[in-house]
Amino acid sequence: MNVTVDEAAKQRVLKVIQDLGFNARKEISIAINKASGKVKSAAAKAVSKELATTQRDIKKTIRVVKATELNLSSQVVIDKSARIPLRAFKPEQVADGVTYRISRTKGKKKVIGAFMGPRPGRVNVLWKNNVFIRQGKKRLPINKLFGPSTWGVFVKGDMVVPTVAIGKEKLYAELLERVRFLTVKSKNQLKGKQR
Repeated sequence: MNVTVDEAAKQRVLKVIQDLGFNARKEISIAINKASGKVKSAAAKAVSKELATTQRDIKKTIRVVKATELNLSSQVVIDKSARIPLRAFKPEQVADGVTYRISRTKGKKKVIGAFMGPRPGRVNVLWKNNVFIRQGKKRLPINKLFGPSTWGVFVKGDMVVPTVAIGKEKLYAELLERVRFLTVKSKNQLKGKQR
């Protein structure tokens, strides 16, 4: 998802900021980057309504390519291949495998033969609560298990259009806030901690 200002709005904001005596391209890039962070949070929040995991784990699969003075455009990229480890879905080792819950609306699932430690109730600290399963008759290799990808849930749940709309709304709000801030700053009326 791209976060960028349309040309007409960009020219108006450039003129206002330059009239205040500041580097306009730098100030616009700051506003775009703040809006990009909010779009990342909005995307994580939308996905977390479907997945039974934290926004923190979801945000690890979303990255922001920041805007610069030369490139007044930012991208919020959800990695297609990055899948969230099964440890993020509160796995529990039981006698015949591991149970976990991926969806907030559906019940628990079980992987027969999976393990998290030497026996139920005991977790190997070195494995960091990850879930593993053995393959084949020789029981090797041992594979780490993962849940769904953030990108798959995001696209399948039709969350793209609402998130882009939120991005545009946040961008214009950040631009207005930046102009307000610079206006106050130019008049030397700042008090307290500033952004």
